[in-house]
Amino acid sequence: MKRLLIMILAFASIQASAQDLALFKRVVKELSSARYQGRGYARDGANIAGKYLEKEFRKVGVDKVVLQPFTIDINTFCGAMEMRADGKKLRPGVDFSMREYSPGVRGEFPVYHVDTLGFDPDRLFADLSKPENAGCLVCCDFWFTYKHRKVFSRLQKAGECSNAGLLYTWEAPIKFFKAYGEKVVDKPIIWVTPEAIAGVKNVKVKVDNEFLEDYGLFNVIAKVEGRGTTAASCSLHIMTISAIWAARYIIPVPMTTPLEQLPS
Repeated sequence: MKRLLIMILAFASIQASAQDLALFKRVVKELSSARYQGRGYARDGANIAGKYLEKEFRKVGVDKVVLQPFTIDINTFCGAMEMRADGKKLRPGVDFSMREYSPGVRGEFPVYHVDTLGFDPDRLFADLSKPENAGCLVCCDFWFTYKHRKVFSRLQKAGECSNAGLLYTWEAPIKFFKAYGEKVVDKPIIWVTPEAIAGVKNVKVKVDNEFLEDYGLFNVIAKVEGRGTTAASCSLHIMTISAIWAARYIIPVPMTTPLEQLPS
């Protein structure tokens, strides 16, 4: 009898896990679909995702759902995203991407490759003052620019140098999702893989940006009363994990704190 009970409990656990997995997959698949525009800001994807999570929390039977509004300033890339290196078309998000606080950029530019082995700041600025390098994009390994950031920060500011912008090389996968732009700098900064830019003399870029001020967003907060395990709390837990994985900008939080104690 004891062995039978253990088998029944194990089977029930497997069934519950299967149901949880199905819910997890459904939520992730939905939030990852094109309808939510990457859960981003430019086409209101973050708020569309938030409304979906609110509906799903109510569906699984949580006791209360609260939407907590707030605003942010955010730089977005909502239009064209094109780049060619010596005529070769590069893939956005694979071969290149924009730095989060970069302005948009359109035009054709010569590429100046920084000599990192015999690096001399004075020679760098002397080279960039030459007519053939006017309006160029300066290309260099990101970690090298970070090490010499006092020098390279001058290349980001209008009036400091005649370069049009910067190309930061970064090993694939390209760095394009780890930060949010709460400002826009003077000159464009583009992440690009070393393979895509090696030996390149000329690039053509067409990228649009839009800076959104006081953009309205909201947190989705779901509350489950009581102790112990309930169907609602299990589903809430799974949906929270799903949302964290699939909707980085909207993270619902299972709460046991009284709503009165939550920040307004």
